[in-house]
Amino acid sequence: MTISKENLAPVQALSGHLGDWNDTLDAEYHDSPEYFDRFGAMVDVPRSRGALTPVEQALIGVAVVGNAANTNWPRLRAYVRAALDLGASRAEVRDVLQLVSIMSIHALSIGAPAVAEVLSERGIRPPSGQSDRQRNLRADFEQKRGYWHKSWDDVLALDPDMFEAYMNFSTVGAQFGSLPVKLRE
Repeated sequence: MTISKENLAPVQALSGHLGDWNDTLDAEYHDSPEYFDRFGAMVDVPRSRGALTPVEQALIGVAVVGNAANTNWPRLRAYVRAALDLGASRAEVRDVLQLVSIMSIHALSIGAPAVAEVLSERGIRPPSGQSDRQRNLRADFEQKRGYWHKSWDDVLALDPDMFEAYMNFSTVGAQFGSLPVKLRE
């Protein structure tokens, strides 16, 4: 690992957030020092305000770099190590990773209206109105998740089985996890 005068300040700042510095992070720094300087400034905002504990900040870091759309293994390992070193339990780290595993579902909720539109243009439409099952699924979703967004209408209409499976999967953290609501959200 190379810690030089040019990257000493960012290394010190980010080490406080990531827990350590490694050769991969050092190479990334040399490829894009501006990114790391701005990243360090960004992570300092919540830290300086004290609104979140160091453990909560580290667990959020796990979520940011551990999701399917943005996995960065060296940073993920650093955040997990920092979270555990700061006192997070293995269950909390597991729960964060389980929660972020649903992030890619947005491709479905955003894509379903487009699919419904194309099907409609081709004369294929789901039955009008909702079945009793669909109404019950929506009510169950609203009760478990505490909200409803119109983007779910098409998912529910096009594939109630997938909607139900997603709903049950996405609520595991709230039903059985160890994270408080504030951190889950």
